[in-house]
Amino acid sequence: MGICVTFSIGPKKEKLKNYLASVTCGVIWGFLFIELMSLLGSFGFSVVLITFLANFILVFAATTVHLILLAKASMNEVGFIFAGVIGVVINCGLLLNPPDFKNMLGVFISLICGILIAIASATVTDLVSKPKVAETVK
Repeated sequence: MGICVTFSIGPKKEKLKNYLASVTCGVIWGFLFIELMSLLGSFGFSVVLITFLANFILVFAATTVHLILLAKASMNEVGFIFAGVIGVVINCGLLLNPPDFKNMLGVFISLICGILIAIASATVTDLVSKPKVAETVK
């Protein structure tokens, strides 16, 4: 998932710090999402209502925090934040009862590797495909 998001946003070496900080936040938000779903479930709400409320609360909170409050910080790449959320939710939580957070490190490493591969690939592609200066015709 990290490679997909990096290529869709545009793999830029100078933004690597932003990508890594944002994906780290995404993994944390993913943990909070699973915990919020668990909390809402303890009130006896239906699965549909729990899912709706958790998504609404999490998306609102994450976008407000990262696009408004932290807009000038390095944690402002929302695509990476939600890649982290989705990775954690799919691999650690919703289908498992109780959630298994041992997979969080694997999700985090996988996302970072995808980001690094995309940036390396773009860098090599740029080096190989640079237009050659036309020879001067005499």
